[in-house]
Amino acid sequence: MDTSKVEKQGRIFLLAYDQGLEHGPADFNEWSADPANIIKTGLEGGATCIAFQYGIARRFYTPDLKDKLPLILKVNGKSNLNKKNYLGALTASVEDAVKLGAVGIGFTINPGQTDEHIAYDQFVHLRREAEKAGLFTAVWSYARGPEIENQFDPKVVAYAVRIAVELGADMVKVKYPGSAETFAYAVQNAAGAKVLASGTDNFQGDYIEAVAEMLESGAHGIAVGRKVWQDEKAVDVAKGLSKVLFG
Repeated sequence: MDTSKVEKQGRIFLLAYDQGLEHGPADFNEWSADPANIIKTGLEGGATCIAFQYGIARRFYTPDLKDKLPLILKVNGKSNLNKKNYLGALTASVEDAVKLGAVGIGFTINPGQTDEHIAYDQFVHLRREAEKAGLFTAVWSYARGPEIENQFDPKVVAYAVRIAVELGADMVKVKYPGSAETFAYAVQNAAGAKVLASGTDNFQGDYIEAVAEMLESGAHGIAVGRKVWQDEKAVDVAKGLSKVLFG
């Protein structure tokens, strides 16, 4: 499916804000708890798309934003209250995404979890519906489970990419192994799907410089939330990312 609506010069800057469900209010401060400020950051900082869960999108994502800051509606998720609770619940539908004016849906899988087959079944069903509706699919693919010793291992990250691609994802958000050289292996295994580095973990030193290095892997961009909107100068961080992504 076509992902061009969330691309600029062939690259993607996804501003993620599904952490309220995934991590809880501990991730927010007084400013970032207001979704309107995240939208403002995305618009002023140059993000090419934004990811919301349904409840936030329904209240804050207005029709005038569709061409300015395209929406990826996250359609599953889980809380962080049970550390062993890997399997997310379905929280929205393709029909919801269409009604809200989204250009794509987002779905998390955790390759290696005990119930991974359930998440795969759910995603494939949604992917079929999304394709009929003209929406692309973005998969958050994080390898986690009893046999995963290091989710940042380049081979594990590449496997997480390949699983999402084999299931039919158009775009894959994965952990960053720590260097462009090791991340390139994951990009090579994407078989043409767009690969985004998850923007919070495993970037060393100056963040903007580290993201610039990451792009040398051939990845298509960054999907980042907390590293932007937890910063006191969130708009400036977003602008810095836009500069390295788009020049």
